[in-house]
Amino acid sequence: MNTMMLTMIFIDIKLHFYTMSSSTVAAVFVINLLQGAKERGYNLKQLLLDNDVSPHVLEQPKARVTFLQLTQIGQAVIRLMDDEYCGLLDKPQRQNSYKMACYAAIHAEDIGEAITLMMEFSNLFENSLQYSIVREEQLTICRLTRRPHSRIKNTYAIESILLTLHRTLCWFANARLPLLRVDLDYPAPAYQHEYRYLFYGSPVSFGQQYSALIFSDSDLRLKNVRDSSELKHFISQSPITLLSQTVDPAQLSPQLRAWLGRQISEHQIAPSIEEAAEQFQLTPQTLRRHLKKEGASYKLLKMEVRRDMAIKLVTDKEHSIETIAIRLGFSEAPAFIRAFNGWTGLTPLAYQKLKL
Repeated sequence: MNTMMLTMIFIDIKLHFYTMSSSTVAAVFVINLLQGAKERGYNLKQLLLDNDVSPHVLEQPKARVTFLQLTQIGQAVIRLMDDEYCGLLDKPQRQNSYKMACYAAIHAEDIGEAITLMMEFSNLFENSLQYSIVREEQLTICRLTRRPHSRIKNTYAIESILLTLHRTLCWFANARLPLLRVDLDYPAPAYQHEYRYLFYGSPVSFGQQYSALIFSDSDLRLKNVRDSSELKHFISQSPITLLSQTVDPAQLSPQLRAWLGRQISEHQIAPSIEEAAEQFQLTPQTLRRHLKKEGASYKLLKMEVRRDMAIKLVTDKEHSIETIAIRLGFSEAPAFIRAFNGWTGLTPLAYQKLKL
């Protein structure tokens, strides 16, 4: 299974374009991704610069990169190391391992069989983890157990494996498979709020005995609707078909986020919650309730959209700080500078200098 699946998608083209080019992720994901290559002495400075990321950005606690940049860096590391896990597991996982895992499962009748075949295939490598399926009552638990004496370098490998498995199964079913829960066998990281995007807003429990995806049995009885020709196209187009934020288009928050981005871009104003509710034919109270169920709020989404747009505009260096403030709907430049400092820990000018 492939770390490049971190940004896998099943969303419409507008959301695809918006999230691919604008949405950001905490730079700690890049730091974790690069740990294996760093320990083996690769020139990470040049690799980052080749992908339009300043090495200095990663030194800032609040720094962020786009999902596109994260994916491109991951691709580059995989090619450089010939290892789909980027040196984070005990042994290299050679390129095309994920491809062959998909081909092992393509003829499965349903999603339950597909997940069994993919996990059995992964066990052949005996690489750091033991994959197993446990059935309890009406639940199916897809469990990862660390092998004795394994030395997984950080949490990025576990995050990637679980994301890859889930998003691939969604592709086989041509539907979003709900996760009843995600269990992780490590303490909650400082960036745990980012998991809202990684796992479709599913409940995440940290500090568990095992890492696992937990499904309802009924969801795994969905048919596998794909065939070999579709898989060939799917693999050949990756990561183009995977370059976006992990969002569920059936949820309100990604739709609202994309709408907010368009409104701010086109009208230089951040709409009120009343305007948003009217756009989605809801009352403000109902809108708040829907967002709360998805682990979000209108205030949070508006902040994330403005933050991501601000980072992109500031790093592009094509506009003055005053112009960017106006474009993002701030009443004055000082208000924007204070907000940017809160988001990134730096002023806009200091953030720009990181790219020099």
